[in-house]
Amino acid sequence: MVIDYEEILEKAIESFLADKYQLAKNYFVFLNNDDNKFSHIAYFGIICIDSIISGYIEAKDLFKYFLLSDYASQKNMIEYFFDHEISYEEFSIDEMDYNNQTVILESLQGDTTYSDIMLGEIFEKIGDTQKALDYLTKALQKRPFDSTLRKKVSNLGKKS
Repeated sequence: MVIDYEEILEKAIESFLADKYQLAKNYFVFLNNDDNKFSHIAYFGIICIDSIISGYIEAKDLFKYFLLSDYASQKNMIEYFFDHEISYEEFSIDEMDYNNQTVILESLQGDTTYSDIMLGEIFEKIGDTQKALDYLTKALQKRPFDSTLRKKVSNLGKKS
């Protein structure tokens, strides 16, 4: 039986964004090994879930920022936590350079299409254009007048 790590990651992120932290953690624990390319995401997901459960709710935004970051930035964030032995009480999300992602996170936070957009962005970053297009199209159906989202879907459609 072949394990589809990408599908497990998708379920982990969906669970996380739906505030189903224990389910998400179970998926992340499964992914947190050296046999797959998503282990660093799983590791950071576990850290964020533990922080959220301990009362640091800002870790949810931190994980979203982590997912939107490139691979080098993700590694730097993990090293920052690991090297400084940062606990959730000591970490201030304001210390991170959002690279203009703050506006996106804040504006989409209350939107019911947020998880679709987030998953679309993630799959685009990992190179799965078809899944990215599927999620972003689903989000566009819920927000048909969002010109930015429409352009994103159009550009992805041209790539596939």
